[in-house]
Amino acid sequence: MLFDAAAVAEIAALKQKAMTLLGGVSTGIGFWGSPGWVIGGVAALGILENALSQTAAKEGVKVLTKAYEAEHRLRAAGRFFPVHEIDLIHVQLPQLWSGMAVGNAEQPTSSFYEWQLKDIAKERGVSLQTLLSQPTITFQGEARFVYNGDEFITVIAEKRIAHIRWSAVTAFCLPEDISS
Repeated sequence: MLFDAAAVAEIAALKQKAMTLLGGVSTGIGFWGSPGWVIGGVAALGILENALSQTAAKEGVKVLTKAYEAEHRLRAAGRFFPVHEIDLIHVQLPQLWSGMAVGNAEQPTSSFYEWQLKDIAKERGVSLQTLLSQPTITFQGEARFVYNGDEFITVIAEKRIAHIRWSAVTAFCLPEDISS
């Protein structure tokens, strides 16, 4: 299963921002001078940095929640591609795998942010309510799909969905002719 490349990149950026915010705040300010001045300054600075860290942490949790929700929507919108349509499938690094979705593609309406739905509604000349009443939205064109970096890859094998922990795979082989 591969996922929309733009959405994967957006989620990665949200996670990075959250981790930065959750890492805490340091002002980089130091104190030199008499012991009384240093102790007083350090205490005041500690209070300031703690307050800033708590504010950053709260924002970090919000951003991380947003990333989690986006990832949940992403999983619902993943696509399975036939082996022969996956670029670089012969390379043992799923991070390099990609596929192009061309033509009509349906995506669950629930997988979009509200601002995205507003843009789509405006672009199509329909109301937001009309768009929300549809279970899926059909798109024309093409989009690149990539591996999302999860510990498991998801495939269809013998008409069943299988989840494979890629780090535990020691060997794999492709069909002899993946061009068909």
